[in-house]
Amino acid sequence: TDQGTGSDRSIANGLKWCADSCASIINLSAGSNVKSPMIVGTMAELAQQGIIFSVAAGNDSQPGRPVDVGSPANEPFLFGVTAIDRKGQIANFSNRGESADVAAPGVEIRSCGRQGTYVVMSGTSMAAPWVSGYIAAYMDHVQVSTGKLPSFENIMAWLTKNAKDLGKPGRDWEYGLGLPDPS
Repeated sequence: TDQGTGSDRSIANGLKWCADSCASIINLSAGSNVKSPMIVGTMAELAQQGIIFSVAAGNDSQPGRPVDVGSPANEPFLFGVTAIDRKGQIANFSNRGESADVAAPGVEIRSCGRQGTYVVMSGTSMAAPWVSGYIAAYMDHVQVSTGKLPSFENIMAWLTKNAKDLGKPGRDWEYGLGLPDPS
């Protein structure tokens, strides 16, 4: 709806529509602390077909009270994205946990508003599209050079090698592999 809500069925149908419209990567900025078998099942089916997902981790944490990555971002077949601030620190609102795959800017991001306006927003929903675009550019590069799109595993290996490590050395619960590095 125009209020930012939708039923599990409408979200699943939207994901199918994206795949039917030849999307190679889908950004999803929707989640819950309760797993939706319909949404996760649809995403799993599409992932089996080669669709890549970049999904917002959620914004339920508070200073001193971290919350685990929400569903569906906590699924192993997609990229769960946490948010960082301008200093490269985990945003205090960003969910985090074992399912965090990568981090991206998500604080005070200029975005499109209603009726042709621009707004400044914060959230993992601002970080996930950054990762979607980054992965899409990599997918395009691979497709141009090899003639086929990379698999989820290929993209994960590439991110593991190329992400800028943030926080504790190696993969961690706040930043995952770190910030994808386009250099």
